[in-house]
Amino acid sequence: RMGTLANAATLLGLLGTVMGLIKAFHNISITGSGGPAVISSGIAEALLTTAFGLFIGIPTLFFYNYFSKKSNELSMELDGISDRIVVLFNNLKKQSSGTKTSDPASVPAAESAFGPQDSPPPFFNGINNCLV
Repeated sequence: RMGTLANAATLLGLLGTVMGLIKAFHNISITGSGGPAVISSGIAEALLTTAFGLFIGIPTLFFYNYFSKKSNELSMELDGISDRIVVLFNNLKKQSSGTKTSDPASVPAAESAFGPQDSPPPFFNGINNCLV
């Protein structure tokens, strides 16, 4: 939504510029001359709406990019945490059946939670099938 606001504000500023120039040319056509007093109100309107659009659009674009980056970082962090939780559940499952387990903290973050010897619990299979 913030990205939409940034784009819309800039485009509305451009629309105001076009409308101001249309007004300036309309004033010229009505009076038949191109004196400064005739076109100044249209040009002032054009510049004002351009400035307002940029005033809203530029900071909003910076905020959008900042929050988008933070959202991606958080998503990656949560993905790593969820992988470790799955490994922990698998280790608890193995431990309850008497199989030797590995320490979940020793699993590298980049490594998939389900190695060749591990298979996800049925609950996670269902989630993975829904997400794919």
